[in-house]
Amino acid sequence: MNKQKRGSMTILFLLIAGLMCWTGSASAQDRTPNDQQRISALLAEMKTADLASLQTISVQPFTLPTASVDVMRVKLEETYDVKGIGTDTVQLYGWIAVTHDNPRAAKGETEVRWGTASSQTQFVGMDLNGDSKIFGPVHVELSPGVRSIGEVGKLDLSLVDRMLVNIAYMPYRPAGSGGIVASAVQPDPLPYAQVVPAAFVPQAVKSGDAGVKQTLLAVLSAISDKNAAGILKYYSKNTDNTFFNGSLPSPAKGGEEYVGELTKMFANLQSIRAIPDDQSIHIKVSGNLASASLTGHNDVVDNDGNRGTGSWAWTVQLEKEKSGWTITHDQLTFAGAGEAAQDSGKMKRPAAACIANASVSINMPKLNLHMQTERPVMWYSEVETIPPVGYTASVSFTPTPLMADGRQAATLTSGVVKFREVVRKVQLQGTQPGEKMLANR
Repeated sequence: MNKQKRGSMTILFLLIAGLMCWTGSASAQDRTPNDQQRISALLAEMKTADLASLQTISVQPFTLPTASVDVMRVKLEETYDVKGIGTDTVQLYGWIAVTHDNPRAAKGETEVRWGTASSQTQFVGMDLNGDSKIFGPVHVELSPGVRSIGEVGKLDLSLVDRMLVNIAYMPYRPAGSGGIVASAVQPDPLPYAQVVPAAFVPQAVKSGDAGVKQTLLAVLSAISDKNAAGILKYYSKNTDNTFFNGSLPSPAKGGEEYVGELTKMFANLQSIRAIPDDQSIHIKVSGNLASASLTGHNDVVDNDGNRGTGSWAWTVQLEKEKSGWTITHDQLTFAGAGEAAQDSGKMKRPAAACIANASVSINMPKLNLHMQTERPVMWYSEVETIPPVGYTASVSFTPTPLMADGRQAATLTSGVVKFREVVRKVQLQGTQPGEKMLANR
């Protein structure tokens, strides 16, 4: 994978990192004693198993499995950038153990079948080894005490999230397998001012409310013009101010960092219209300080001409300066699934998608480096089997800091699962309909 493509995928992933709020399967304390005993026994067995001699277990496509723990023999590659040492892509081999809970009807569905159901998942074991010409031996395992959870099946994504995931996964999708259906949708020719509700047009800029409204509308207009400098004009550059976005993996420090990350998506979009909802804005002014909240939606057309919409909610804090109101705190969240803005630009869901959040330890003994991922690494794949097997790719897009002794020693730049096959399967009881699911479900 060339650096440009990997960088583009990283950008897209940062926009969908809000998906990390998804929950996973029952944790150890949620499982029945029998299930936990079966999982523990299997993991103990794998510590001494001859992985190469284990026979492959076939997995039927487009079939929902019942609860189980599966061990997969895998080949993957990960790219590491170690400070002061260099960058290398390492081929890793070994096994990963994953639990799958009994499937449930997905949000908005009533049937439990392929295409309408999802299953909670959790990594419970991992043993991966490789060798780098630069770093020497590399060993990867799950971080102790940190849950690595996910979900597979019909996932509850906003349309914009599905569009971004689709673009990011495009290089790994077999030809003709779906994703976005190409269409020739052109951007809306109407000027932005003509699609903004009248309630958002400031009437008297001298008043506090109108001045705040003018700032917010100017930011939305700059987004719709794909004008990063125009957005930054209204944000505080003070790095003591933090800005939150459901699509970013961590809070941004200062307006320059925040706007820089937020506007990276522009390269992948033909057009974007950030349109507030009529009468949704609420403003409170107290002297030189103000707060505001509003909702709206984005009307997006990607570079292939495909259109979609996604809802958002926006809360800001502002401070009045000589130049006008400046945003000092920003919290933007993307709401639930949107629908296509035009029939000619619909998205097609993959039959099943898989998201997994993995927290891992990466050890490089030659360098005396024992590192932990600062935050979970998200992996995404589109699958025809559960668990995915064969050459079905799973892709990690986000650069993830690797911490050692309280400092960042390296970065996990990217990762791709190249091949996997099931070699051990143990049935579990799992959770049943009506039983308590995980708290965040």
